[in-house]
Amino acid sequence: GISYNKFLAKLASDQNKPNGQYVIRPGMAEAYLKTLSIGRFYGVGKVTESKMHRLGIHTGGDLKNKSMHELQQNFGNQAEYYYNIARGIDDRSVVSQRVRKSLGSETTFQRDLSSVAEMQKWLISLAQEVLSSLTQRQLRAYTFTIKVKYSDFTQVTRCYTSESVLSDIEKVNVLIPTLLAKTEADIRQVRLLGVSFSNLHTLDEQLENEQLDLFQKHLKG
Repeated sequence: GISYNKFLAKLASDQNKPNGQYVIRPGMAEAYLKTLSIGRFYGVGKVTESKMHRLGIHTGGDLKNKSMHELQQNFGNQAEYYYNIARGIDDRSVVSQRVRKSLGSETTFQRDLSSVAEMQKWLISLAQEVLSSLTQRQLRAYTFTIKVKYSDFTQVTRCYTSESVLSDIEKVNVLIPTLLAKTEADIRQVRLLGVSFSNLHTLDEQLENEQLDLFQKHLKG
């Protein structure tokens, strides 16, 4: 399903299951929602649906006809959400509270490293380890960071944020020498190396972002 916000994209994805693709453009939203059964609206469960039916709300058009005051009287804090979705408005941030902010790994060496080539090998190994963990957790990362701690215990970090998902070690292999070159690892001994992946999204969030990108391409087409 393709549309310009999370709520409509989910409705569109249900329209032509399992393999079809349905697009809800801005000019289509009002007419589409007007006749849509209220039970199809995301955020309207069975109990709420029954309550809405008792209030004469059976379609999106019925919901849109209700004033904010009426909705607040009957649905309290949820009133604004119902008022907005009846109009195709959904400004919620697509962020899961359960998704951790970053995932990383680091190692401290028994002897300080002075070879940049050896440092790169260690960073690649650490990155492979973390990428494997991300895959197991079905997380996708867009930012990659290296940490370098020198022999005097001072440390620096260098990061790169990609427009596309950093999902394989080949992409990261290209970044590691570039980021390491922005440190003093070539002239100072290194006690610790670490990597982390951040700007994390679940697979569902990644798909939603791709849907919105696809929608923009449809508009331009």
